[in-house]
Amino acid sequence: MFDLASEFAPMEPIIKSRRGLGDLDSYAIERAKALLKARRIASGDSPVPQTALELCSELGVLTADGSLSVAAEILFMSPLHGRTVVRHLLRDVPGGEPKATEISAPLITALEQVRSLINANASQEIARVHLSNGQEFAIPSFPATAVDESVSNAFAHRDWGATNAIVIDQSPINLVVWSPGSLPVGVSAENLLTTQSVPRNPILMGALRRLGLAEESSRGFDRMWASMLSSGRQAPDLRADGPFVEVNLPAGRVDTHFIKALSVLRAEFGETIFNSVNGLLVTRHLANNKILTASTASRLMQVPESQAQHTLDWYVSEGFLEQLRDAPEWILSAKARAAFGDKESAAISAVTTEDWIVAQLREGKALNAREVADELGVERESVSELLRHLRDLGKARIAPDSPKRGPSVRWIAT
Repeated sequence: MFDLASEFAPMEPIIKSRRGLGDLDSYAIERAKALLKARRIASGDSPVPQTALELCSELGVLTADGSLSVAAEILFMSPLHGRTVVRHLLRDVPGGEPKATEISAPLITALEQVRSLINANASQEIARVHLSNGQEFAIPSFPATAVDESVSNAFAHRDWGATNAIVIDQSPINLVVWSPGSLPVGVSAENLLTTQSVPRNPILMGALRRLGLAEESSRGFDRMWASMLSSGRQAPDLRADGPFVEVNLPAGRVDTHFIKALSVLRAEFGETIFNSVNGLLVTRHLANNKILTASTASRLMQVPESQAQHTLDWYVSEGFLEQLRDAPEWILSAKARAAFGDKESAAISAVTTEDWIVAQLREGKALNAREVADELGVERESVSELLRHLRDLGKARIAPDSPKRGPSVRWIAT
């Protein structure tokens, strides 16, 4: 038995399939030709290959002697022994008994079939947004781009050496995509928005890119995140702490107020900022919190703190953000705050986290680092550091009846 995973190790020779041309699925071949033709028409390129062998050559899934590779087998042949490639679970109610659909087909057609199943049950409107310019549009259960990226990633990056099927669990409140195999080499939950990964399946990935089923950057997480945020939802939940990757797209309660504000911001500051995942992460954070610190921005953008500061400085130059004096802290500009139409937000004083803490202590309040972090939307470690700094300056001390360490410590003015 060949080792599917071994074919896709970098710099290894392409492994020859034990199956032949007669095992190629004619429908899968025709669907691939149609995809390639659409790509060629859009780019004005040359005609598509006519035969299955020419198609496989064009997609780079032949061995050096012109034989079919395992990648060609995965793309265009039905799995042996009817093995399930992807399982779709549809639940009418959260946690209810699912209706299961098992798909045993070549990758090309399995991907097409499961997308149809998802779309047939995810297109219902869950909100309708009326914008200030008179336009209105419906919000579906799940953003199409987020769905496409999560499913495409599962097929492109899964461990094809594992016998487990991809599992897609769909209910009215979430869409969970479970893919066998860990994240690609070089990718972790802390850098998946920014890193360029080494694909587990480079031959297969190359073919999917040529067909337009995978992006050149070999990651779709940033587009997935941007799609969810721009549709008024939270970012996806990701689990990658085992031999699998699980992406959870919550339908959630759509924040129509945020969508309307985003429309105003696009008109005021242009599309560029808000077409990027970084701009959306910053906007989403500051829609819910008073202040954005450099450390929080670094965590959200998944970049070094210095790089996050450069990005935030550019937003300042565009008039979208304001920096609080010389502190590494930013707030929405007055024009940006006005987009949210919230008088309280529009009246935010340009005070730093330290200023705010000192003012609260002067008013006789006892502060807890976690509560302050939640109130201002900053990192708890930064608040704790500031409180210790104020203690050193003689402006704060731990309350007599408070624990001396730990998350329950409360601080008061000296």
